[in-house]
Amino acid sequence: MRRERTRGADQQQSSMFSYISAEQRVPKEHPLRALRAMADAALELVEELAGWDRITLGADKGHDRKEFVLQLREHQVTPDIACKPTSIIDPRTTRHPGYALSQRKRKRVEEIYGWLKTVAGLRKTRHRGVARVGWMFTFALAVYNVVRMRNLLPAPA
Repeated sequence: MRRERTRGADQQQSSMFSYISAEQRVPKEHPLRALRAMADAALELVEELAGWDRITLGADKGHDRKEFVLQLREHQVTPDIACKPTSIIDPRTTRHPGYALSQRKRKRVEEIYGWLKTVAGLRKTRHRGVARVGWMFTFALAVYNVVRMRNLLPAPA
């Protein structure tokens, strides 16, 4: 009785461990590279704020990485980062009212970008060029401010 191979040729692995670094394994155009660049830029800005006062830094779930959080703590920065289910942010940080306030403020900023994409039509721009797209972005934010002012004013009696 002949046995057919349905999954390709069997190849034995020469060793059990890989000696390829993560830098070699992740492609150059992978989104994680952009996230690493943003984290590095944030750390550079934090280093410029040298002082004795403790500051906070808010970020989204993508920045909830052990090395980034530890580097922030070394610079006397409290990470107000949105938590993943397996987060490195511990209850020392999340129990404070300032953390909850930071998360609410972050949500308000995200709502603005959501409005710009859905109502203002900036999900896919109709214009090309930095100047025109910048003008559309500025105009859309001005309209958002007018709408927000209308909603904040008391209703006429």
